Amino acid sequence: MIVYLFIKIIRIKGIAITILESSTDAAISTHASITAKTFFEKRGYKVIKEQIVDRQGITLINYVIERQTCVI
Repeated sequence: MIVYLFIKIIRIKGIAITILESSTDAAISTHASITAKTFFEKRGYKVIKEQIVDRQGITLINYVIERQTCVI
């Protein structure tokens, strides 16, 4: 719940976008939830694979996503 609240605050303030857009010189990969997937896709990330994860008897779906380096 605390992590969700923190991410919600960051999203409202636009901090996450600023951090992502400022790191264009490095390849970045992460694990994204269904909710976060579209946020990353709008910023140039591509889904590498879908994962089904079991956490304490609850099945969750998340995605390994990646953005390649910008080549000039």
